[in-house]
Amino acid sequence: VFVCHDVREGIWVCQIPFFPPYQTFEEDFTPTKCHEMICRGLGVSGEDCHGSDMGIRILSVRPWYMTTHVAPAYLLGATKSIVLAGDAAHTFPPAGGFGMNTGLQDAHNLAWRLAVLYHQKNENETGDFNYEHMRKSMETYARERRPVAINNAKLSIKNFKKTLDVASCLGLNHIHAKILTKIMENPPINLLPISMRKEAFQGLMRTAMAPLKSLAREGNLYGDVIAKKLKSLLRRGEGLPLLFPLFEVGFNYDEYDLQHGTLDTSAYDQKLAFGYRLPHCIMECAPLGRSGKYRNDSACQLNGNLVRDKYDRVTTTDISAQMRSKLSAPTFVLLVDSEKSLDVVDAVRQVALDTNIDLEIIEIVRKSRINSVDISKNSNLKLYDTLQSWESLVSKSGLDKSDKSNYRGSIAILVRPDGHVCGLFSTDDFENLRFYEELRSSLQKSVGYL
Repeated sequence: VFVCHDVREGIWVCQIPFFPPYQTFEEDFTPTKCHEMICRGLGVSGEDCHGSDMGIRILSVRPWYMTTHVAPAYLLGATKSIVLAGDAAHTFPPAGGFGMNTGLQDAHNLAWRLAVLYHQKNENETGDFNYEHMRKSMETYARERRPVAINNAKLSIKNFKKTLDVASCLGLNHIHAKILTKIMENPPINLLPISMRKEAFQGLMRTAMAPLKSLAREGNLYGDVIAKKLKSLLRRGEGLPLLFPLFEVGFNYDEYDLQHGTLDTSAYDQKLAFGYRLPHCIMECAPLGRSGKYRNDSACQLNGNLVRDKYDRVTTTDISAQMRSKLSAPTFVLLVDSEKSLDVVDAVRQVALDTNIDLEIIEIVRKSRINSVDISKNSNLKLYDTLQSWESLVSKSGLDKSDKSNYRGSIAILVRPDGHVCGLFSTDDFENLRFYEELRSSLQKSVGYL
């Protein structure tokens, strides 16, 4: 199997089956022998294989074993202060790129938590970490990330089996190799010296692979049959796919909603729901404050830069990260899809102070309200839904004012620093003390304080 890692640099990986003890890494996979196998895999043999025009340079040769493992616990040590992430927490077969993607997701979930703890340490009078908060935050990290790794591990194995199906179309059934290995390990064959068994095993493997040469000859009946079977398999979508949107961007942190669609490669249909990443909607940013003057404070900064143009376009995806000034702590964002945002500013900020968590309020202005907004009464940053993408998303997600919705009025959405939704509220509850209690609870649960 040839896998391209860098087209521009011409870096490839060639994966070749390895059957110890009837093959040894030191004897059967020397750089010279690997060079010959690569050439044969490319359909080149004889003198052409060693010609300088081939440009093949082997950088390294290493054995690896197909395995998958997810750590039973992501927190180790007597004080649970050792936190696992990336390859230390999980290993997958190289079928789908889930090892790196899952590791990056781990880091994304972990980094903002550590940053929150760090900033709170600096604000602490003693300058010490709150180790109870740290422990609970790390437990939340582990509780969220481990189920995602388990799902990805299952899909990786499924993908690996798909690569075996491709090999079977070529007449290389992995079951036959297992049967051959078992025969070699049982009487009477196992009574023979290992050197004889090695020679017999490799001879049988060469015989099994000999028909593949027919693929290089046009008009060969057997080769044409194999090629036809392989094309049919690929047309049915049973080869190894390259994109898995449901698993790459559609994963969520709702413990009650971990099931994906029936098709691994299905498109991710964005939805506004607890635990999922806030979907992508294109909005226009309004930096104007009281009396219509440009403001000069952090609430009108995106990506650390002051918003100067009323029609700056932004995406709701990663809105929390965009709200951060360059040196500020990770920021939660409360998106208020209502003109009631002014009514809750002071109370929401008090909740943020009580929990020692950075929180910004952004008002979503739907297209029908744009001309009626009085900017002099509200100093919050506003996002204008001029393209009605937000309105469409809310309706599709069942969060509008229809009878089927649990939200009697408009909605408010609490978004974590990593872009995941951690709270959904009805703006009709703004006058109710319960709203602020639920907001405080959502903030504290997100960082692991509860």
